[in-house]
Amino acid sequence: MRGKRVLLYHSITDRDGFLRQIDIISGMRTCFASEILRAEAPCVAITFDDGWSDLIWAFSELKARGLPATLFLTTVLPELRETGRWENFTRAKFPRLSETSFLVPLSWDELRELVKEGLEIGSHGYIHIRFASGAEEELRVSRKMIRERLSVETKIFAYPYGRRRDIELSAKGLLPASGYEMGFIGHGWAVPDDCDPLLIPRHPVKESWSPERFKGILAGKTDLKERMSWWVQGLISQR
Repeated sequence: MRGKRVLLYHSITDRDGFLRQIDIISGMRTCFASEILRAEAPCVAITFDDGWSDLIWAFSELKARGLPATLFLTTVLPELRETGRWENFTRAKFPRLSETSFLVPLSWDELRELVKEGLEIGSHGYIHIRFASGAEEELRVSRKMIRERLSVETKIFAYPYGRRRDIELSAKGLLPASGYEMGFIGHGWAVPDDCDPLLIPRHPVKESWSPERFKGILAGKTDLKERMSWWVQGLISQR
């Protein structure tokens, strides 16, 4: 593997594929997402977004291999789990994911148990809206809920949707103003030594990818393509 990398998963639909990927990672240096900037290269951080119940199985497999993991939690999801009214929300916010997965949010009790077992928790916002000026309430509420429900004082945030077109860069100063020290995007390349802590790259990963494609991600074969995508989307958003 080349450099320091952060991997991004959502719902795990291909369990065999996921096991193949984490078996590849198990021979490498790993860390929590919050540690990636100060980690020594090569190193990989494994992250999940939103907070779906299949993480219980996935985390047990990671823990069995001694691999740390981070969940960026959309904090309305365990609230909706308590009421049983999450399906309309998930179809509206995660249409592609809903087409391929039967999505069930983690409950607060399940989340507390995962935290006890070593899962790191970050914020993915409250209702998963695109990041822009005026997001103070979204940042504040999600961080407060994580503190009160899980007794975790998180300082890391992953931008919902995460692509360049979904992030208003001029508003990123809202993160430190709201108590966050790190922000993670949804474009992936090696984390540079001079990385902006509010724009840390993450590789979106499909567990159904072949081992060769997965190893190519870790080797940096898609870094240039992802950097170009970030740059082009930035140009388009400025028009």
